[in-house]
Amino acid sequence: MMTIQYQITFWLTHSLLLLLGLISIAHAEPIILKGDNPSPIALAPHYELHIDSQHKLSIDDILSPSQHVEFSALSDHGSKFEFQQEALWFRVSVSNTNAYDIKQLLEFNFPLLNDLGIYIVHKHSKRILARFDANNNQSFNSRLYQHSNFIFPVTLPAKSDLTFYFRVQSDRHVSAEATLWQPNAFAEQDRLTYFLICLYLGLLLSLILYSLFLFSLIHDSHYIYYALFSSAMLWAVGSYQGIWFELFWPTLPHWQTMSIPMSFAVSGLFAAFFARSFLQTKSDAPILDKAFIFIAVAFAVTLASITFVSSTISMQIIALCALIFTLIAFTGAIALWIRGNGLGRTYLICWLGFLVGAALFSAQILELLPNNRWTHDSIIYGSALEMLVLLFTLAQKITLLNRENNISRQEIFQTQNQLLDTLRNNDRELFNIVKKRTSTLEKANEYLLSQHGKIHDTLTGLANADLVNEQLRLLLAECKRTETKLVVFLLNLNNFKDVNAKFGHEVGDKLLITIAAKIRDNLRESDVAARTAGDEFLLILKVNDTDKDPAQISRKIKKTVDQTILIDGYAIPNSVSIGIAIYPDHGDDADEILSKATQAMYIDKGYVKSSAKAITPP
Repeated sequence: MMTIQYQITFWLTHSLLLLLGLISIAHAEPIILKGDNPSPIALAPHYELHIDSQHKLSIDDILSPSQHVEFSALSDHGSKFEFQQEALWFRVSVSNTNAYDIKQLLEFNFPLLNDLGIYIVHKHSKRILARFDANNNQSFNSRLYQHSNFIFPVTLPAKSDLTFYFRVQSDRHVSAEATLWQPNAFAEQDRLTYFLICLYLGLLLSLILYSLFLFSLIHDSHYIYYALFSSAMLWAVGSYQGIWFELFWPTLPHWQTMSIPMSFAVSGLFAAFFARSFLQTKSDAPILDKAFIFIAVAFAVTLASITFVSSTISMQIIALCALIFTLIAFTGAIALWIRGNGLGRTYLICWLGFLVGAALFSAQILELLPNNRWTHDSIIYGSALEMLVLLFTLAQKITLLNRENNISRQEIFQTQNQLLDTLRNNDRELFNIVKKRTSTLEKANEYLLSQHGKIHDTLTGLANADLVNEQLRLLLAECKRTETKLVVFLLNLNNFKDVNAKFGHEVGDKLLITIAAKIRDNLRESDVAARTAGDEFLLILKVNDTDKDPAQISRKIKKTVDQTILIDGYAIPNSVSIGIAIYPDHGDDADEILSKATQAMYIDKGYVKSSAKAITPP
């Protein structure tokens, strides 16, 4: 049965794509980047598609002229698919018209992909410039960019036409939407999203604690059921958003995959228990009570079978159960309300947002509704609305109880007034304290900014000689305590004076800025780089047995600097001489280490003969 259904789906899909290709022969429009691209760019509207039904094509086959691999435009097809067997190849053209490289972040907005391959190819030479592979079986710590979605840092070379190829495969419906982000814009948006999710989870945690507190006072069963339901939702939303994968089980991708259907099954189970308890269906509505018991058993059976059934099928069964539950709860609450039962009215008012959100979320999992930002996160929106309404309802209930207590009413009112006065006084005191501390911090910040120029090179922004000498002294002391090695590189640009003489000091300054940036790019964040003289740089690196050999690092720096650099239309050849000294091999104090590094640098220049203890880069 499944084979026949798959074949019908396969041929209908291919026929549809062929028809779309005959109707429109135009290719998808390429993406042209001008400037630094501050706004995110959705790639899906520019996709072209090829379906690899046999899973045989590699990127070499795609790029080979002899294969004649055809791609069809997707302007009217979208980027969401219900295929479960085929491998999907997407192609999009991107052109960087700027005279400089652009660094971007490529985000795939669908975290549940079994296999994802990304290839960035030069359009004309067909040379693969970058390649990334990822899947949802990777541990969180092994991801190139640690995020719940798949994120990849890409560099778009200046004045280049590129083609992005994406190979996507999943055992569920596929959303292959990708976005190009400017790194700072992505970080800002991600912080906002993370804040809102954490705010939601914090509100949920507060309700859990509040429900447990009420249960300890009243001993009413529906409070403990609500606490259990809220705990399950806390688990479900955190797993679905990848937060718990990042915080609690980053090395357990299989558990992360299972935790999503498990948590939603537990949420449905306790939602049914809560509805049954709150509406008192056992005594007031026996038929509705049996319906709630039936749906609770369905959630429990699905939960027990998750380890034996794929997560896709489990989520579809849970979504179907959730859709049935929302219909039962909604119609049952209305029926009780019509019969004059106030509990049905209260339940419907408080839970209507959650029921609607759960229905939309379930419908998009069952592919009855499209997968967009509203349906994808509808259960979060709905439960957040439910929590807010419930908070107001609980507040109203508490107010009514307080009004019934006529004896203590005036005392509570006076206490509240006293508390408000205390809060106002505290607010004024706090405002004055904050104002004073803010002024102090502003003065401290102004002082730090004034000191920055004293310890940094004003041209390149690197540390100056005073700062690097102090850092060298501190790092040597630390290495002596930890018995680790410290490597000092002394770099001197060859014939730099000739550059100033021939092209002028302005060109020379720009050359120094460019070379300083190249040197900094080859170092780690923990490494120290300084400009100690006009054409001289000093680098300090802490190393251990697993790090690269200092000579390898030297060769890498030489390879980076020893190039012809274009400055204001002048092609300026460059070369650098490097001297290396290692603590404790070549000395145990700063002066001796610097002396050995200087001697090694002059050896590299060929000024003096090699000594026994100084080393030079090969």
